[in-house]
Amino acid sequence: MLSIGTLSAGQAASGYYQSEGYYIAGSPEAEQSAIYHGKAAEEAQLTGQIDDARFADLLDGQTPDGRTLGRYRNGERQHRAGLDLTFSAPKGVSIAALIGGDTRIIAAHTAAVKEALDYAEANLIQTRRMVSGELIRETGGKTIAGIFQHDTSRALDPQLHSHAVITNIVKDSTGTYRSMANDRFFQNGRIDGRVSTTIFLGQLYRNAFAEKLEALGYQNYSRENGLFDIKGIPQNLIDEFSKRRKEIEASLKERGMESNSYNSQLAALATRASKKPVERGELRAAWEAEVKALGIDMDQVLRDAQTPRSPDRIPDPDQLAARAVNYAVSHFAERNAIYARAAVVDKAMKYAPNVTARAIDAELAHQVKDGYLFTLERPEGQFLTDLQNVRTERENIYLMTSLKDREVLDMRTMYNRATGRTSDSAVQKKLADTSLTAGQKEAVALALSSRSGVVGVQGYAGTGKTYALATAVRMAEARGYSIDGLAPSHKAVSALGEAVPEVRTVQSALVRYENGANLGDKSNTILVVDEASMLSSEAMQRVLMMAEGAGYARTVLVGDIKQLEAVDAGSAFRSLQEAGMPTALMSDIQRQRTEAGKETVLAAISGDITRAMEGVSEITEVGGDNAAEKRAAIASELAKTYLSLPTDQREATGLIVLTNALRHEVNATIQNSLWLSGAIGGERVELATLAPKYFTQAEASEIGSYKMGDIVVSPVAAKESGLTSNALYEVTGIDRMDRKLTLTAPDGEAVTLDLHWKSRVAQKLIVFGAETQEFLQGDLVKFKITDRENGIVNSAEGTLIKVGSETFTVKTAQGERLTIPNDSLAAKGMQLAYATTAHDFQGSTVDQVLLGMSSTEQLTDQKSFYVALSRMRDATHLVTDDAGKLTDRIARNTGERVNALEALAEEKDRQKTPDEARTDAAVKAAKEVFRTLSEKEKSWVQNDPSRDANRDDQTGAKEAGKNAREEDRQLSLLDEAKAQIERDQKTRDERSR
Repeated sequence: MLSIGTLSAGQAASGYYQSEGYYIAGSPEAEQSAIYHGKAAEEAQLTGQIDDARFADLLDGQTPDGRTLGRYRNGERQHRAGLDLTFSAPKGVSIAALIGGDTRIIAAHTAAVKEALDYAEANLIQTRRMVSGELIRETGGKTIAGIFQHDTSRALDPQLHSHAVITNIVKDSTGTYRSMANDRFFQNGRIDGRVSTTIFLGQLYRNAFAEKLEALGYQNYSRENGLFDIKGIPQNLIDEFSKRRKEIEASLKERGMESNSYNSQLAALATRASKKPVERGELRAAWEAEVKALGIDMDQVLRDAQTPRSPDRIPDPDQLAARAVNYAVSHFAERNAIYARAAVVDKAMKYAPNVTARAIDAELAHQVKDGYLFTLERPEGQFLTDLQNVRTERENIYLMTSLKDREVLDMRTMYNRATGRTSDSAVQKKLADTSLTAGQKEAVALALSSRSGVVGVQGYAGTGKTYALATAVRMAEARGYSIDGLAPSHKAVSALGEAVPEVRTVQSALVRYENGANLGDKSNTILVVDEASMLSSEAMQRVLMMAEGAGYARTVLVGDIKQLEAVDAGSAFRSLQEAGMPTALMSDIQRQRTEAGKETVLAAISGDITRAMEGVSEITEVGGDNAAEKRAAIASELAKTYLSLPTDQREATGLIVLTNALRHEVNATIQNSLWLSGAIGGERVELATLAPKYFTQAEASEIGSYKMGDIVVSPVAAKESGLTSNALYEVTGIDRMDRKLTLTAPDGEAVTLDLHWKSRVAQKLIVFGAETQEFLQGDLVKFKITDRENGIVNSAEGTLIKVGSETFTVKTAQGERLTIPNDSLAAKGMQLAYATTAHDFQGSTVDQVLLGMSSTEQLTDQKSFYVALSRMRDATHLVTDDAGKLTDRIARNTGERVNALEALAEEKDRQKTPDEARTDAAVKAAKEVFRTLSEKEKSWVQNDPSRDANRDDQTGAKEAGKNAREEDRQLSLLDEAKAQIERDQKTRDERSR
């Protein structure tokens, strides 16, 4: 693993980096454990063993050329000493090296640390310098670093690790020594805008180390989260020498904190013991005594760890790298049309611990060359997209455009036909007699227009889309057409059902069609897809293929590109609009009951966040020194505000947050407060519930994704594996070496799954983490797992009116009373619902919104802000840690996801030469001018090359609505554009010759 911290001036002066209390000062071990590293060190002839005094000077900012770095404040020089990157070997590896005495492992460890430092030097180290009066950041500075090897934990267990101390002296491209800009290492530092620096460098080190261990004859096996260890080290030996880890786990348990990397680092700091020098011979004797007490033969352990694999079990390195890259790309491409290259490298290394970053880079280059992947240079770093996403987006546009300008509906009465009225004019005449808004009329008219097989309705939140659809349904049915409705969620299905008689979820309709169900004659049926902006590119493709294959008369896509989008890859609804899909705009907001409220929502839509924030009814700021404290303060304030409302106002208030972590905290606080006040009560019942892990298909087929105790559900029965549909299987065995997962059914029968990234069975699995929740009579709840046997669909809401040891009774939002077993699927998916996320609340309407948003939360963007604001009829009360910073963050982050074709077009523009860019600009200008000309003018420009001799034609054009001066200006622009095109073409021809 890797931890990153700053080295203080005090630590530097004390020699912390040199001995850290583990080696006796001046001992041979201490002297041999410190070496220089870095390009600037080499150029300054700082090589080999570190001189303590010289290194202390470097940490103090004294450069090799005699300068002293630092800033002076109030007459005092200030200078950061440097960074401490601590690379730690796996426990089994440490035991083999330090107790087993295999010094080759130590050399391999040091070599892997150097590889990680080389990557950091080339890609992460930055300096600031002035260029033409502008302060710029330069990446890839040369460093002076020291690698200090240590071999014990604070509990004096064998723990091979190295402190890589990078001094705050960086040599830039001009050869000047400067201080380091270390943003990429701290403040949630990221590589390519996505991957944590700490995680990536740690993974790079582990994979390089694992490869070197394999070369030494050791067999590695994968653990969770990209970790690894060597095979053959007994678990009881690892447990015996993991005292420090036990201290950290005990500290976390005592504090009720989750065991993750961030909390573990906090616990490690809180439980640090004092450091004492120790004589190495005594320590090794103590280790050997512990091994002997366990009855373990260390020589035999090393032989077991280096047992050669049979030839058929040795993977081909190139094939393994290809599989790792394919897995990583499959994972990211499912959720994103473009994705950070570094994220792909990191994920691929986690998949295959023996594959180095070099091998991954080579495979990526190979796939780019073969056209399976495409490289994208973006402001936040290097990204990739893939052929599958590109093809899907192109297919969607093709399916839409192939149905454009085609006669599809005839809405005329017999009288209309007799009088020669067109279908479209008949619809317009009918709409003129309604009370619909202008936007609603436009939407209905387009939905029922005579032409185009696929049309869109872009409707902002609260513009009355459901009411407009109900009108369209009545008018269509009056002319012999029927309407089928689709929506992406059960909640959206319920809302669409208020206007459309036959509605299904998108997924259920696709499953029926793709499994050969007879849908009947659809030639007189209009397919309406609500919340179309929530469809991924792949889902949109399947819907459009179904619509075409089943023969639907028309497909009407209804959505809002400003609201939250699909979880999976692609903004298909926006992409189709940009590709020319006939689209009606509904912008006449009806939901807000005051003009001020409407203006606030319109400001959010337009991206004027400052004006939108000014329209928020009330803003409460809370304090906190870090993200966890701020989250707790926001949760407390939200709960207090919600509980201060009268009961009837609570029912009309939407309590919205962005993250599940904040939702859990708010719900727990409200429940406890209501219980203490007596508002809810009865027996506290603890239920075993499930928290979705939201695995991608690739993750579901990867052994490293699973933990003991996870719950696995297969939506359909799988003959090849023996899995029963919708049964709850517990993970009871994980063989990471052979990638086999053991699942135990409720009846105790065990099933073994052979996992690999193309496993069709595994890709369909839904995986949950097991947890427990307490419920009380009177709690507001929501269900997140469909349980048709007990009458529950996903997103159903209700109030608990009775809670028992075996069953509970819920009164649903529709007034139905259901008694449900505590061990049912419905119970497993039940959660408190006082607060909900913006994603879950999309589509709802309330009188008042109580909104919690942090200025540091990654999900804080314009889409989530707009969705939350637009739910209210009357008012919004915002609780945040810093309103000013929140406003700035929302203004910067649109939440808009880039499509693959969009990114490729931007990349193509970026790669154009200046001549090509000028040519494109000229062509664009010419097209824009040509677009504004009348049809007579267009014909004249296209067909008459001697315009000067045809002033009569120009006069005719003027009579068509253009005066002579404006026409001459347009013709001049065309002449200029054509001349530029000819000049640039001539230049390219000369270059090619």
